[in-house]
Amino acid sequence: MKDFFNKIPVAGTNPNPEPEPNKPEVIRRMEALLQITLHHSPQRSGDPVATAIRARRNYAKENAWLPQYSLHPDGSVAALNLMDAGLNDAKWRQVAALLDLSKLEALNLRGNQLRDNPLLPDLSKLHFLDVSDNKIVELQFPEGARVPEFIFLDGNEAMTTPPPEIVKQGRHEIKKYFDDRLTQGTEKLYEAKLVLVGDGRAGKTTLRTKIKDRSAPMPPEDASTKGVEIDIQQYSFQGNAGLPFKINIWDFAGQDKYQPIHQFFYTHRALYVLVENSREQKTDFDQWLQSVQICSDNSPVLLVHNEFGDQSWQNFPFEELQKKYPFLKEEIRVNFETGRGLDKLEQAIQYHIQQLPHIGEELPKKWAAVRAELSELRHQKPHLHWEGFLDRCAKHGLDKEEDAERLSKYLHILGAMLHYAENPLLKQYVILKNEWATEAVYRILEDEEIVFNTRGHFQMAALERIWKRPDWARMRPQLLELMKKFKLCYQVRERDDYIAPQLLSTAPPSGYAWIPAQDLQLEIRYPIMPKGLLTRFTVTRHTDIADGQTLAWSEGVVLEWQGTKAQVTEHLAEKTIKIKVQGADRKGLLSIIDKTFDDLHSDFEGLKSVPPERMIPCNCPRCINSDKPHFYRYSNLLKRKENGVLEVQCDESFKQINVLSLIENIFGKEAAMGTLAHKASFSPSSIPRAFFSYSKADKDLLEEFKKQLNPLVSAKVIQYWDDSKILPGEEWDPAIQTALREAEIIFLLLSPDFLSTNYILEKEISVAMQRHEAKEAIVIPIQVRKVHWDLMPFGKNQGLPRKGVWVDDAVKKDAVWFDIVKEIRTLLEGFG
Repeated sequence: MKDFFNKIPVAGTNPNPEPEPNKPEVIRRMEALLQITLHHSPQRSGDPVATAIRARRNYAKENAWLPQYSLHPDGSVAALNLMDAGLNDAKWRQVAALLDLSKLEALNLRGNQLRDNPLLPDLSKLHFLDVSDNKIVELQFPEGARVPEFIFLDGNEAMTTPPPEIVKQGRHEIKKYFDDRLTQGTEKLYEAKLVLVGDGRAGKTTLRTKIKDRSAPMPPEDASTKGVEIDIQQYSFQGNAGLPFKINIWDFAGQDKYQPIHQFFYTHRALYVLVENSREQKTDFDQWLQSVQICSDNSPVLLVHNEFGDQSWQNFPFEELQKKYPFLKEEIRVNFETGRGLDKLEQAIQYHIQQLPHIGEELPKKWAAVRAELSELRHQKPHLHWEGFLDRCAKHGLDKEEDAERLSKYLHILGAMLHYAENPLLKQYVILKNEWATEAVYRILEDEEIVFNTRGHFQMAALERIWKRPDWARMRPQLLELMKKFKLCYQVRERDDYIAPQLLSTAPPSGYAWIPAQDLQLEIRYPIMPKGLLTRFTVTRHTDIADGQTLAWSEGVVLEWQGTKAQVTEHLAEKTIKIKVQGADRKGLLSIIDKTFDDLHSDFEGLKSVPPERMIPCNCPRCINSDKPHFYRYSNLLKRKENGVLEVQCDESFKQINVLSLIENIFGKEAAMGTLAHKASFSPSSIPRAFFSYSKADKDLLEEFKKQLNPLVSAKVIQYWDDSKILPGEEWDPAIQTALREAEIIFLLLSPDFLSTNYILEKEISVAMQRHEAKEAIVIPIQVRKVHWDLMPFGKNQGLPRKGVWVDDAVKKDAVWFDIVKEIRTLLEGFG
């Protein structure tokens, strides 16, 4: 729905409408105040309010939108769209003073400079609100206001209310969150995570021990943390609010092999303490600070010099390091044995942890009560069956399972527990002790048999040997599934053989060599490269690995897809992923690989501030068949294209090369030209891919459709994917999302059941319409069973069959399907 209201231009509207001569006084005063022209929304929709808040481009200005309004019959404003109108808080208050807020039904303030809460009293009829892409910290509904059905808050980077974990889940969760606050009241949360990072034997465990108890004995000097040790609510102090402030201490092992897993538990809701051994002075500060930067999105860090025996690091360049990493707050020198510096360290921790933006966050009271009980329960048991979780929620007044699911999702994102509700095997258990699960995972990664003898391969018998402890033995299938979820291993299809790619040999398998053959190349270069990125990629695309899913090593993998091969290698020293593709559909496979890495990048919030750079190879005669061609920054090529500079020099041959030909060589003609008719860009693949979005209730109709499409499939005119392609044990949600994002045609099989399925509405349609608007795919509604769909986000798309015919109502269904496929075939021929 978000794209429907905010991105889809109204079809057929004049791009530069004439000013209306009879504007009411309130609109004229608003125009004078803002120095802009407001346009009455066109009366083309059955709902003028919905039309008013939909975006219409201002073709007189680049990347601008038309300010719009619609009126009630009495002349009062019903809807107001002030997208990108340059509003600050003072201007908005002046605008609001002109309105009868009690009659305002829709308000779009996206893309302004608002910082304060924009909601004012009397907004009792508001059912649409968009304040995305502002600078709002807290959104609070005043007494008498209503929580709108449609509410969008994305892009307010510093927002704490509602919590970012709620905002990310979309408008339904935002509305329910505010509804819960209004009905339950709230309770403030004074709790945070303290994360200890640094090399092995740097003194992290000693710090954790001493901060809780100054009199505690020093741990043995050769003691080393394995994995992660978590102390939940083991340390508290009197906070600034006069209430107890609880700190959950996470102590991470420092060894390289553990760091890719640690990244799953790094969070922006934490204070980080980097401990370094001043005696040895071997810490790679860039590595640790960059890891925090990309995994926790610039969370604050304290640097602790652990001065063993008072061996101090003289003239440490802290100011220089702080300029490079502004989130580095203080350096503190400590001798844990004598206690020198511990008071200063404790004061620094208490001060900086209370500055975290979420501190004092207000949770609905019932949520807070359930969370408090779970925090106590984790000391008694590591996990809880879903039914037990529901019982505890009901005990505190959360009687509906959907309410318990919302709370579990929030606590999972927060890191307070683990619950993978979308996974059929894992959804039945709530893991209360994260360290219980991670310790089990670490046992696999440190097992000598797997590490040294089988080199990353293991079978169920190995799991029975390693996970023999009763609390693990009962949960072996779930723990194995968790390893897959963490992208630490995959199963070789239909075999009792599991592979942990990070434990494989660093060299390719014996006898393997990549032989260049008109390779299509792409490099992804990182200012900061996440640890374990290739492992995640390998597990994500494991079904496409060559040689029966075994042609992989710790630093590389070979994929095979429809007669095309790709070698993907990781080069940590160069902070680069190198991709080489050869075969019948090089661009198709390259686009899939590129999209997979793009999806993996989204797991690292901090990469937004230091994004990787795609590098395009030169195609001059000297470079075209070279194994080491000259590379151009893709972003630079795009800037050249946008500014009309269509040639660039090759640094190897010194020839002038056409910019459009470089882009087209990798991403296709449409990407090079930058213009598309509104049809899918099929250039990445020689055979367009289709995706079926459908309800299980319409499975029989889907099968009829697929039978009609089979002649086109046999003729290699089209290929399709539906959820029957999901392998046993494969996670269905990632599989669906990957296929949906790789498709060039998306068929929506419309029916009452289709439009009543939350997953379809929330997960499939939103992605489909985003790609449709970006002209990466075309969305085609297929009318299988009668239902009103004209008000849906795809309501302006031409459906099939035409003339209001519905497949299930037809006397001769085959004839209707024939007409549908005929039109699809005509569409496909247009891309030939």
